[in-house]
Amino acid sequence: MAEGQFSVRNQNVLFRNRFIVKHKPYRVSLTSDYICWEQETRTDLRTVLPWEEVISLSPCDCDISARHVKCQYCQYNPDQCRTGLGEQVPLQARAVKLYYAERCGKYKWRLATVTFHPQKGFVVRELLGAAKKVLQGLNRPHRLLIFINPYGGKKAALQIFEKKVAPLLQLAGIDIEVIVTQYANHARNMIQEIDIEHFDGVVCVGGDGMFSELLNGLLVRTQKKAGVNYNLPSSSLVTPLICLGVIPAGSTDAVTYCTTGINDPVTSTLLIIMGAKLSIDICSIHHDKYLLQYATSFLSYGYFGDTLVDSEKHRWMGPKRYDYSGCKKFLQGQLYEGEIKLAVTSVVDSQNDKDRCRAGCKVCTTVTRTGIDSGAEGIKQDSGKDPKYLKVRGKFIAINVATMTCRCAMTKDGISPTAHLGNGCTDVILVTKCSRLNFLRYLFRTAFHNANPFDFDFVQFYRVSEFQFSPIEYSSQITSSEDQSIQENEPKKSVWNCDGEILSEPTIHVKVHQQLINLYAYGIEERDQQICCNMCCGSCKNM
Repeated sequence: MAEGQFSVRNQNVLFRNRFIVKHKPYRVSLTSDYICWEQETRTDLRTVLPWEEVISLSPCDCDISARHVKCQYCQYNPDQCRTGLGEQVPLQARAVKLYYAERCGKYKWRLATVTFHPQKGFVVRELLGAAKKVLQGLNRPHRLLIFINPYGGKKAALQIFEKKVAPLLQLAGIDIEVIVTQYANHARNMIQEIDIEHFDGVVCVGGDGMFSELLNGLLVRTQKKAGVNYNLPSSSLVTPLICLGVIPAGSTDAVTYCTTGINDPVTSTLLIIMGAKLSIDICSIHHDKYLLQYATSFLSYGYFGDTLVDSEKHRWMGPKRYDYSGCKKFLQGQLYEGEIKLAVTSVVDSQNDKDRCRAGCKVCTTVTRTGIDSGAEGIKQDSGKDPKYLKVRGKFIAINVATMTCRCAMTKDGISPTAHLGNGCTDVILVTKCSRLNFLRYLFRTAFHNANPFDFDFVQFYRVSEFQFSPIEYSSQITSSEDQSIQENEPKKSVWNCDGEILSEPTIHVKVHQQLINLYAYGIEERDQQICCNMCCGSCKNM
């Protein structure tokens, strides 16, 4: 929404008339790009709203002279109507209520309203008719398939959907079909079996694990349909036309943090309604020419893999189990030896690089992409970089792989703050043998970013398009040390933590597929915290 200088004289005006807004005379204009209302006595007080941010316009019979009276159409709450444009405009409609998405605070969006009362004449139908034609031409979802995980995170997904998500979707006139999952991989199995061709998007209400289920189910289904052998790492994968969405209701919600900047269900829902789209990279993980998993955010071997395995034994603790298991595994101080082969695509100055992936990121939009439109699905080849191959062999506390920044509530800037969503690369961070104190320092820097977490001689950073890892097992003696260094316990293999799921096979081949999935999001928008409207009374902080 913009305020200030704007002219509709040279625009294709679809509608213009006088209305009363907040007991003051306003001129309301509709063009093919904007809806604008300006105060007649103060032409400098003008609001220009692009149609992309309009959620709905509804007839309303609220009497302008009656305050605090709920009209028969105001079902969403005492200030907001639910009647859609598809319904017949009632004869008793005295006004038009506009619902729109408004930027609020640093990352949030919220639902805002304004009511237009006509000064004279029967112009309500004309206004709604002109608006309907424009809204129908927008590239937005009209029918969504929604999966809800009632068991993930704080087990609040159903409540979040019923109270915050469903009313907004109904307000926007979006048809939905809801499936409540009953067991692990229920969504993954269902999306491969049911007919999803008549849906515009598939949305999950849950955490990163739930999103991973949908991602893997949709990608496998798409490759099977296209006849692609997805078990071969060298295969060029087919991009699904259907868009994925995630409404946060999990423990970490890294996907929403990395693509919107916040884990707010209202923000994610409004972005879905507006049809915001963002193409993101996906990693395929193979073992011995067999697909193990597709991943989009976090992959880790060693410390974080061990933490995830141990946390599964304490699910009764809820999200606190990760803190408990993390402390436990830190004290054990296990080392793992292995060899990793890296296809390094670029050299990144991890200590001085200030680049961040944000909405409209130039790095992601300028990366070379080639594709073939097959009519039903599009094949996107990976970007044609000439990588340099590097082999690293050693003893590792952790191998962390970040395809996106992996921001969450526990790390404000993420595991890799300069990771990009669509550059065709993933960031590999090798944490080699060090003392417990130094490893703790690395963890604290990763969590709070009061200093660069890569500014240690035991941390190595690589930006790659592909890599292979193999563990090495050999016999070694347990040594004692007075400086509290990490001890070399009896050699064993760890597991991979893949987006919150356990991959027990340590020998893997990972390849990045550039911008393979379309997600309902814009990317992180950097705004001034004071962008809330002047009349904001704190409601945005509670939504």
